[in-house]
Amino acid sequence: MPLLVKLELENRSDQKSLTLAEVATYMRPYIQITKQLNVLLSTIIKEELVGGEVLSLLAEQIRKCVSPTTRDMLQKFELAGLEQYFELLFWWIRYGKIQDYCHDFMIWDLKTSKMFAKSDIIPDD
Repeated sequence: MPLLVKLELENRSDQKSLTLAEVATYMRPYIQITKQLNVLLSTIIKEELVGGEVLSLLAEQIRKCVSPTTRDMLQKFELAGLEQYFELLFWWIRYGKIQDYCHDFMIWDLKTSKMFAKSDIIPDD
């Protein structure tokens, strides 16, 4: 249920009208979260960060963050990003298959990807 609807229902049960000051007070944590998200996303876009660079930025923002609510949200983002890397590592360790289609680990399976010739990676002596 949206926050404002929930607040209005709670206040109607008390027969009080919801004031702008009360709404601002209730919305303050969400405003902080959106400010932090705006900074994070604009940095990612401006600096064209990808893969591990995004995770490094998230880790830095988590260290700097003082708000527990915002920190929890950033940690959820970090965990979502790390899950992708953990899955890649799991498949590689468990099954010996490299499914790194974005080449985040800079590992190329020359037989299956056919992106590069062996001579492109390992020069012939």
